[in-house]
Amino acid sequence: MRVNANTCIVGASVVLVPYRLEHVPRYHCWMTDPKLQELTASEPLSYEQEVEMQQKWKEDEDKLTFIVLGRASTNGGEDLSICTEDVRRLPMIGDVNLFFNRTADEEGNDALEVECEVMIAEPEYRGKGLGHAALSMLLSYASLPVPDGLGVPTSCFVAKVGLENLPSRALFRKLGFKETKVVEIFNEVELKYDTEATSHPEWLKGEKMVYD
Repeated sequence: MRVNANTCIVGASVVLVPYRLEHVPRYHCWMTDPKLQELTASEPLSYEQEVEMQQKWKEDEDKLTFIVLGRASTNGGEDLSICTEDVRRLPMIGDVNLFFNRTADEEGNDALEVECEVMIAEPEYRGKGLGHAALSMLLSYASLPVPDGLGVPTSCFVAKVGLENLPSRALFRKLGFKETKVVEIFNEVELKYDTEATSHPEWLKGEKMVYD
């Protein structure tokens, strides 16, 4: 998506940067893993196809992708200062996505559904709360009013997770999502952000900066 082409979101444990051509080799390597293909419901692509996909996603107004970079926490997680040069040295560990699906409700009115996904591809970075941090920052960025964010109503956020992917289901519940239905034909469960709950976990807003 063009809107995040030069946007970097800095957190204490992860940094989100736009998906660019230099990220394709590592990303393509990740997606040759059958297990990751299964967890992300993805089909294997050739390297050339992956390059084409990156270019399409860069321009597509219905898809927003950030690459997740790993970062060591400092000052108890309070220090967010970092420069672009330092960001480029951080390791790629996964990605986080929003898919904007424009549909119609039961009365035929235009409706927006924003599907959320996160993947921590590097095994040594799993189980450390980094997926939670990355998705929290993305949801905060998306829901903040323009120009600081995208102005997406929280009621639009949904997630679709494999029935057997218990860690991801638990992650979305922790972020304030509620399981609403099981889609047996796709072997997945749908979760929607629970706007009616009396309390929600505080999302991490991070610090937005220009990424050269």
